Amino acid sequence: MSHREPFVPLAITGLGCLFPGKPGNRGFWNTVLQGIDQIRDIPADRWKPADHFDPDPARRDMVYAARGAFLSPVSFSPAEYGITPASLEATDTAQLLGLHVARLALLDAGYAALPRDPGKPLPKDRASVIVGVTMGKRIPEHIVKYVAAALFIASGVWLIAATLMGGEA
Repeated sequence: MSHREPFVPLAITGLGCLFPGKPGNRGFWNTVLQGIDQIRDIPADRWKPADHFDPDPARRDMVYAARGAFLSPVSFSPAEYGITPASLEATDTAQLLGLHVARLALLDAGYAALPRDPGKPLPKDRASVIVGVTMGKRIPEHIVKYVAAALFIASGVWLIAATLMGGEA
């Protein structure tokens, strides 16, 4: 006879995302529903296609696409999350974006992710944030403690769900 873990109620209480186009969850869905194509030429402030483009996909260390979908700039203050300048230098931008989107998910759920945020206090003993993005990296522990019990970067896109396990929200 197999042992089964007891069922623990789980509720997805908030979502946060970063996608090209209109900001936020509603902006993303409006972009999809309106059929807006977000593929465009590479913005001049990102990188110079002439330095990295080659139409031959087999050419090493080059890209063979001169267009893409790009995020708008994100306002982010590392100090609010307890990230020191020394740590920031070694922190991948994808991790910082993940932290920002985790905050958006918690705000969407009605919780204060940071002391300055509106919302009720986050019950950290019953909450987690599930993160999906590319590259298979783990967000450093010094960042995790500022938003919830567990943050992981797995495969997918920046779509984050704040979850609350058991009890009342």
